Amino acid sequence: MEPRGGKGMRGAAWIWLLLLAIGAVGLVAGRHMFEVTWHLNRALTYLRTLHFSQLEGPHFTVRYPRGAEEDARLVLAAAEHFYPLVDRDFGGRLPQKNIIILVNRFPDDQTMGLYSRGVIEVLAPSRWLPPGGERASLFYAEGPLAHELTHLAVDLLTRGNVPRWFTEGVAQYEECKLTGRLPDKDTTGAWSSAAFNSEQEEAYAQALERVLRLKAYGGEEYLYQIMAKLAVGARIDELLPPVCWG
Repeated sequence: MEPRGGKGMRGAAWIWLLLLAIGAVGLVAGRHMFEVTWHLNRALTYLRTLHFSQLEGPHFTVRYPRGAEEDARLVLAAAEHFYPLVDRDFGGRLPQKNIIILVNRFPDDQTMGLYSRGVIEVLAPSRWLPPGGERASLFYAEGPLAHELTHLAVDLLTRGNVPRWFTEGVAQYEECKLTGRLPDKDTTGAWSSAAFNSEQEEAYAQALERVLRLKAYGGEEYLYQIMAKLAVGARIDELLPPVCWG
């Protein structure tokens, strides 16, 4: 004969165990939320592009819509070109395999590349490159791959704890370093063939200017030190010297 209240006690125990398990999972997920969201976004991207064709390279999978194979080959070649350069500068932290989605347009008709938590999207080169034999060299020089790969590296180094201005400034700096192009001073630092509006131009220019001040203050290593501290939860305003805001 079961003691009175035994079933209720066992039921309550199971509820408490379930709550503890949920709490433990939540705690683990909280500590590793960056990795969870990073891998989840990549998985969801694979699912939503299952109908795309794809090309494989040593470090990239490029998924592209039907009929865009030539664009995809150019994007893959450029990505593989910039991969070891960005990986070198950021301490070998880029993943061994990365995903790039080729798109025919972005909603704002201005964007050439977009990075979001582990996934790079690139505007099809044929949408903006002029016809002719110089397409490849022009895409390497003015395309978004160096910039977007830098966003990926900064995201990983900071575990996602990075303000927009810092990652944009570092991405512009790295892009300039790897392509040899300088910011257009007549447009206050905006680059590429994307037609930014005046507010975007000013924001990009300010971001780059701040990062250049930080580099002048402590060298490139200082930028990486800031990223390392952001990765363990520091706030950007705790890390920056007054020179950044001068």
